[in-house]
Amino acid sequence: MRSVAIAAVLIAYGALAAHATDRRVPSQYGTIQAAIDASNSFDRVLVAPGTYRERLRIRGMWLTIESEQGASVTTIDAEGQGVAVTFDPKAHGGTVLRGFTITGGYVSGATAEGAGVVIDGGTPTLLDNRIIGNRVFGSSRAVGAGIYCTSYAYFVNNEVRENQATGTSRSAVLGGAGIYAEAGLFVTNRIIGNTNVSGSDINTQVPECLGGGAWLNGRVYFVNNLVMGNMSGIVAFRGRGGGLCLERDPLVGFNTIIENAAQSNYGYGGGVYCRPNATPVIESNVIVGNFAQGEWTQDSAEGGGIYVDAGGTPTIAYNTIRSNRVIGRNTRGAGIAVNNAAPTIVGCILWDNKSWLRGSVTGNESIDGVTAGMIRYSLIGDGQFASTNGNFTGDPRFRDAYRLASDSPCIDRGEPTNASVLAPVDAGLGARFVDATGQTVPRIDVGAHEYDTLRRTSRVAIHPGDIVPLVIDVPKLAGQRYLVAASFVATPVQLPNDPRSIPIGFDALVQVSIGQLALPFEGFAGRLDNQGAARPRLEVAMVPALAGIAFHLAAVVLDGSNAIDLVSNRLEVRVDR
Repeated sequence: MRSVAIAAVLIAYGALAAHATDRRVPSQYGTIQAAIDASNSFDRVLVAPGTYRERLRIRGMWLTIESEQGASVTTIDAEGQGVAVTFDPKAHGGTVLRGFTITGGYVSGATAEGAGVVIDGGTPTLLDNRIIGNRVFGSSRAVGAGIYCTSYAYFVNNEVRENQATGTSRSAVLGGAGIYAEAGLFVTNRIIGNTNVSGSDINTQVPECLGGGAWLNGRVYFVNNLVMGNMSGIVAFRGRGGGLCLERDPLVGFNTIIENAAQSNYGYGGGVYCRPNATPVIESNVIVGNFAQGEWTQDSAEGGGIYVDAGGTPTIAYNTIRSNRVIGRNTRGAGIAVNNAAPTIVGCILWDNKSWLRGSVTGNESIDGVTAGMIRYSLIGDGQFASTNGNFTGDPRFRDAYRLASDSPCIDRGEPTNASVLAPVDAGLGARFVDATGQTVPRIDVGAHEYDTLRRTSRVAIHPGDIVPLVIDVPKLAGQRYLVAASFVATPVQLPNDPRSIPIGFDALVQVSIGQLALPFEGFAGRLDNQGAARPRLEVAMVPALAGIAFHLAAVVLDGSNAIDLVSNRLEVRVDR
């Protein structure tokens, strides 16, 4: 399990720290590249605040390259001379780049693949970086201005902003201005204000632009990210996927996809566009306020929230798809539009999605191209397929922009089997099987967020060696067993010996089982008292390499048959230096 490997890596790093060398820039080395070239495995390159006008090539070894005071004051600027940061194909998971603004990447030519960060074969980790203002210009292919990645690299808590991909001929393949990825894990990143731009006249107008925020083309894990204000299709003939373009089989879960635009002669998929024959999983996302726009006097706009193209069979489950728009002369499917495809749509809220013609509201058009057999257990605002396959209509009654109020008709109206493809967790990364109505067998709610009055989330800052308090208070489960688990990222993983999952880690669980010891925290398991309460204390390991890393803790209460009942009192912990 990758989690065990991560824990082992951190401990090994701590043990070797005394034998490794810190190489400081600029006090010891005039450039970051000079410090990298002088480094050996397990060394650290520590970079003082400033702007470093250079392009980096990071070779394959166990090396951490880290700014001392963060991305806001430490910049790598390629000054338009090529790719800003390139990782060697042998750069593995022990290669870490952390805390830089990466800008000024510029690549042009027939093929332009990546300008900010290029990873083609390696598996490095990028943490807490700002990848901003990079450009690709290509006559046959222009993709991935911010990030270009073809292998299983790890991207955590980065900001990918205001990058631009431009096609310079009518034959150009154009897309993924923020991110182009064929593999990789993207968790808690912010993809904001990236644009795909076609040529400026009819002779250079690109036939289609794909994914202003990101073009995910393969088994990419895209989890708990913000995708906001991206645009695909400026001057293009077809703009597809203002926020995301999905091709082949990416997994897209627990993201917030808002205010993106597919805008051109033909605008398809303001929030999300699924390419022909694609098979992605799109689950527990908030898809709100996106729009697809065609020319005012001609052409068409389809799929303000999601567009599914020919032959696609995506799974679209437990999403909140509201307040999206299609704008143009010919419009359809403001929520979801389907073109000769066969998606599975289950447990979604489709509400307040509208078609506009020349600025006038012409209808509340939730879905188009969808047959009754494709959609089930969903709230459909305009009444389509109501009372068929568990579908229903009405006001979902949100207590805020996305979350359900206590009188929402969406509570306990999902599929009775509690079916979930990725994991039983909602867009807020809370437990899905909360018994909101006191039923003997809890039933999943419709939409991205589970209604949950029990969930409490708090944040604490600690240091290595500190004691972390965790409070469990579940009166109805007095006397039942509990265990405590910790994760590096708060997204779903499989619990050992259980066919389902718990919402406290995605492929990065620090494994805790009954009676076992977990790193970096001392594992804890026991029974709730007769009041349903417990106060476990967890000691953070004395490992210097843990400094600066965020963890998530949760107490998982089990019933007598070892099935998970709920998760109580999720706690976010950041280990300070």
